[in-house]
Amino acid sequence: MKHALDVFTTHELFHSNIVSKDLKECFKEMRPRIYNLLSIELDVLNSIKWYMVVAMEMSRMISDDEEETLTTHFRSNCDTVLTQDFVWENIDKGFDKITNSFEEFIRRGSGWTLKKL
Repeated sequence: MKHALDVFTTHELFHSNIVSKDLKECFKEMRPRIYNLLSIELDVLNSIKWYMVVAMEMSRMISDDEEETLTTHFRSNCDTVLTQDFVWENIDKGFDKITNSFEEFIRRGSGWTLKKL
């Protein structure tokens, strides 16, 4: 890991299959793991900019016997964290953004339904 202005780290986290179709349960499961990752990065770098991306497999019926699938991504806003005091708040804000974007996508009448996370 480099410690300069151009530091960029990617972490992939995977949820258990139990929550693979429930966004809120997935967030509940992932929340402490994200906190731990951000806390470690914050200890090393003293401040971090970060965002979350959730990949979702969606499906919809395009005819009586044909299903269309799509993998789409919903992303939180990029946030800056300077101290441990704001890590939980930033995680929750990111979850809210992703949830709102997902719900808006569904609300627009696209016909897509969540198949799995």
